[in-house]
Amino acid sequence: MRRRVVYFVANVFPFSNPFFRMQALALKRYEAFVLGIRRLPAPEFPDHRIYTFLGEKERSYFRELGWYLFGQAPEILKVLREWQPHLVHAHFGPNATTILPLVKRMRIPLVVTFHGYDATARRPLFLRHAIYFARRKALIRYARKFLVVSQFLKKRLLEQGYPEDRVVVHPWGLDVSKVPPPLPREKRDPVILSVGRLVPVKGFHLVVEALKGMKISQHVVWRVFGDGPQRAFLERMAKQSGINVEFLGAQPHREVLQAMRRALLLVGPSIPLRTGEEEGFGMVFLEAMAQGTPVVATRSGGIPEVVVNGRTGLLVPPGDVQALRNAIARLLGDTDLWALLSFHARARVEKMFTLDRHIDILEKIYDNVVEDTRERSMDS
Repeated sequence: MRRRVVYFVANVFPFSNPFFRMQALALKRYEAFVLGIRRLPAPEFPDHRIYTFLGEKERSYFRELGWYLFGQAPEILKVLREWQPHLVHAHFGPNATTILPLVKRMRIPLVVTFHGYDATARRPLFLRHAIYFARRKALIRYARKFLVVSQFLKKRLLEQGYPEDRVVVHPWGLDVSKVPPPLPREKRDPVILSVGRLVPVKGFHLVVEALKGMKISQHVVWRVFGDGPQRAFLERMAKQSGINVEFLGAQPHREVLQAMRRALLLVGPSIPLRTGEEEGFGMVFLEAMAQGTPVVATRSGGIPEVVVNGRTGLLVPPGDVQALRNAIARLLGDTDLWALLSFHARARVEKMFTLDRHIDILEKIYDNVVEDTRERSMDS
């Protein structure tokens, strides 16, 4: 019989984060159950192993506030007692401190994964984030392991007082066996692709600036997958610049992967913000590399741990529009460089970032936490 782990996430499961579902489904020796705050469409995951505090369109400010501030969520407590998990794995720091009072009450060991802003932001960005800052010391005392997706984020956590012996670098992985061989350049569409939430840290306004100053064929399209608060601003900016662009909004993951497979390159000019927000890893870069699609990105946050400059993509200084323009133009014009980067991009994912490797390491971490908890209970 497999051991049980409960994943705790905010939304189950958004288009922008399909990787939690991928991880949960790929477990071998553990069976995943999922708790969330709000329910979204969740394809390919057993419905009886999902419970959310609110429905997809339900809004209940006072119920949410009671849980966030005082841990008053008897229905969640009931579900945890029914599932009887060996541990809880919370994704993102604010989610960890949301579930913290309940797992403490039930004495369930807690593992936390930090993905980006939750480890880098220097001030609260929203209510649950403010609660995270208030409860961070309690989280440090209680949680057994803190996983981070890059060395960059590990450094940030250590600077905040997280214990080094409990912080583990655990990057994402992909099931490369399900990704077909990359298409050659001549079979691809004349598309420059960008994928991600339309928020300031992604730096998509810099793509507009870069393309505006380039002499490229009108047949080349900048295609953007994703939604967010900056969408209207970016659409206006792109229209005024006269560039050839398509904003497609949030789309199913399989459609995004198909677009990556057929694009000439993926551009992600992430920038650090004054709030401290910075790219933690860059999963979209990993996905593009698996498709043999060269990446143009920035030396920001954990991106250089994914994209190797001059080998799997081109990296430029954050915020440098001219360098971004030059990198895009270079990849559009140099077919030999494109082919070299395409080959090494796929090879790097196959060597360093496979899903099997990711899951094997994760389940060993779970084993250590469960066994350590058992030994502690026997000693007490």
